[in-house]
Amino acid sequence: EEEKEKEEDIVPYQAIVDMFNEMCVSLPKVMKLTDSRRKAIRARFKEYGDLETFRTLFTKTEESDFLSGRNGKWTNCNFDWLIKPSNAVKVLEGTYDNNKYAKNQQPAYHRPIEFVLPEVDA
Repeated sequence: EEEKEKEEDIVPYQAIVDMFNEMCVSLPKVMKLTDSRRKAIRARFKEYGDLETFRTLFTKTEESDFLSGRNGKWTNCNFDWLIKPSNAVKVLEGTYDNNKYAKNQQPAYHRPIEFVLPEVDA
């Protein structure tokens, strides 16, 4: 019992849930802090050690057109998906960041090369 109280002081469960609800406005809100969510939060908090990593995770999630559902390709992202270890690391590493290039703009190495041929007198 006493050990559980110490852990409650260390792992800011509610602060993490509140941060998610405030930052990830495109995703379903967390309504209940279940035991399985507590377990996942505890594991991620032990792994990352601070709230700043969660802030980065939630910022990247909301900024991603894919994860937020803004591009219409996938609409199943939620808190539980996000705090799974394999998903959290992919988001933090930038896997779901928006493409740097506009849809109609390609990086230089993908653009067709334009040749200007000199006019030849016939």
